[in-house]
Amino acid sequence: MADQIEHLHLPIRGLNLHIAQVGKGEISLYELGTVMFLHGFPEIWYSWRHQMLAAAAAGYRAVAPDWRGYGLSGQPPEQEEATWDDLVADVLAILDALARQIEHVHLPVRGLTLHVAQAGKGELGTVVFLHGFPEIWYSWRHQMLAVAAAGYCAVAPDWRGYGLSDQPPEPEAAAYDDLIEDLLAILDALAVPKAFLVGKDFGAMPAYDFALRHPNRTCGVMCLGIPLGTAGLSFDTLPEGFYILRWAQPGRAEADFGKYDVKRVVRTIYILFSRSEIPIAKENQEIMDLADLSTPLPEWFSEEDLDVYSSLYENSGFRYPLQMPYRSLHQRKPIGDAKFQVPVFIVMGEKDYVFKFPGIESAMKDGTMEKHAPNIKITYIPEGGHFVQEQFPDYVNELLLGFLKDHPVAI
Repeated sequence: MADQIEHLHLPIRGLNLHIAQVGKGEISLYELGTVMFLHGFPEIWYSWRHQMLAAAAAGYRAVAPDWRGYGLSGQPPEQEEATWDDLVADVLAILDALARQIEHVHLPVRGLTLHVAQAGKGELGTVVFLHGFPEIWYSWRHQMLAVAAAGYCAVAPDWRGYGLSDQPPEPEAAAYDDLIEDLLAILDALAVPKAFLVGKDFGAMPAYDFALRHPNRTCGVMCLGIPLGTAGLSFDTLPEGFYILRWAQPGRAEADFGKYDVKRVVRTIYILFSRSEIPIAKENQEIMDLADLSTPLPEWFSEEDLDVYSSLYENSGFRYPLQMPYRSLHQRKPIGDAKFQVPVFIVMGEKDYVFKFPGIESAMKDGTMEKHAPNIKITYIPEGGHFVQEQFPDYVNELLLGFLKDHPVAI
């Protein structure tokens, strides 16, 4: 009978928690359709096996987590600092994760195990979301639910070395082409013949290049904040304190970040990158010195969101994320005379600091992109910043769903 019970691992507040479940729950999650069983000591989820099967047979969905640090769940990093409130917060996060219907799988991909979040059945096709820095799969949470509700399968991986994905054995040997090859392998592992790609920040670059290299596997490309054809952009006109130049120096950002805990680093980056000004430090400053920590987080980014991001960066660290993108994107080749065979949609926040990078505005407006992408659409969001998909999720969802609707896929 116990073989009827399914097992999954959910990323909950920075840890990978094991959840046993059985039954479909004929009533919705918050209307008594789900029964959650919470074990004691020396027990684990298994102590509820009889009750789980009984509840499932009666039409309920039975859910039994292993508490953090128990059974098959992840160990907290500092066990001696365990708090009672962690248990309550974990239960709430588990309910939210189950209600959102975002599932989490770990796929063997080219010698690593990569974490992939997914939602929706995919009657109308698959949409793959590719994050940037300092983001993870979670930065696409609003868009994933929207496309899943519209009939698509939403897929959001953590890039290798990010979030809950494995670290590559030699992070300093990071290769840009790994992103392209990992994406192809993920599609193969999920048996997805073709997908729409949605990229943000450096995640836009492999989205563009994958579409050029594998047009037969691509339905269309939508990218936020990064126009196509940006390989080889020069930052020579920007001061030495420009954050990309600083973080490209081996050891510089590691020393800067290492002065603070991970949560403060992520908070600082979100505050800085939410502004319209390019982050540039003075000669006697580091990038982490630029933020006034009395500045509140943006209203669209909660302390709970910060907890998710910071806990996942506590898991992954910054070693690989600093290699990719900041010390590896120079490997990316210009697209030359290549032309996109699929539709391209670019969304740019006019208050995104990236818009002020040398060459970005001209690339957006001088007609160059149209030469490479005959079927291209460009939309500007006047108040949009760098994290526009989190800042204005409803509007970005509307744009995304419109793009998908305009380019239906034969399934």
